[in-house]
Amino acid sequence: QQRPAMHTTAHPTPYEPIRCDFYDVLEALAMAKKPVEIRFRDHEGVVQSLCAAISDLFSLKGSEFLLTSTGDTVRLDQLVTVDDFRLADYESTVAPVDVVPACSS
Repeated sequence: QQRPAMHTTAHPTPYEPIRCDFYDVLEALAMAKKPVEIRFRDHEGVVQSLCAAISDLFSLKGSEFLLTSTGDTVRLDQLVTVDDFRLADYESTVAPVDVVPACSS
């Protein structure tokens, strides 16, 4: 069953940039050119799944997207998992309480 490509234009929520370390994971998976399982929330918030290689990562109108080998586009902040990598694992980082400046006078 082939699903029509998602539209990259309007989305009901403002874009929330993802962390650079998760973006690095996506870049590495794109360079591998192998199919991955991509789970993401659609425009209605329902989790969808597809299996495809990541063909490209790009920005459009202030949002970042991935393009799959099947022609689907997914806004990066709507990702749930890509293979075993969970976006939520990269979002919640707690800053240490006792931060000592590297250069103190």
